[in-house]
Amino acid sequence: MWRGRACCAILGQGCITRDYSGEARYSFLHTGHKGHSVPLINGLTQKEGSGHRAAPLRYERHASGLDFSLDLTQAYDDPNLKLFVRQFEWSVDEQNQAATLQLADRFDFGASTGIVTECFISLVFPVIEENTVVWTSRHGKLTLQFDRELCAAEVQTFETQTHHGEDITVYRLQLDARQPIQSQAISLLFNAALVMEP
Repeated sequence: MWRGRACCAILGQGCITRDYSGEARYSFLHTGHKGHSVPLINGLTQKEGSGHRAAPLRYERHASGLDFSLDLTQAYDDPNLKLFVRQFEWSVDEQNQAATLQLADRFDFGASTGIVTECFISLVFPVIEENTVVWTSRHGKLTLQFDRELCAAEVQTFETQTHHGEDITVYRLQLDARQPIQSQAISLLFNAALVMEP
């Protein structure tokens, strides 16, 4: 989020039904893994419940932004996953109405290997180009740079409803690692340019 504009969407509460409030709660897009910008690891989603949560490691503000990191190892019920740390390096250039996010996911599977699929949720259709993905709206443009030799990109589309029953289309960008990972960091660079409003 930069100056009130969401780069990747947080869907919020979905349309309330009996199942939404029951045991099937986490099978819904808004509450489950499919509706959040977190990776699939060995085909597994994040698990629900208080025992599966992230732990903050670092939060540091600086003149142009902030650095923030989380340990998400316990969020996944995968015995082969020894470490998963997500690091955000956020820098804002107010003068040029631009911002940069360096996102780094560090994985360690010990003696094993794992397959990782990075996922990003948006309400704007992501256009896949050679080594970039571009989201464009009336508020500006967000560009993601990735290595096509390491990841294959695809977009999934979901139809859902807001809490107020309004129909919306949700897009999930998936970056599928082409090779299993043993101990490696996946680095993704986001560049945002804000359109000046009159």
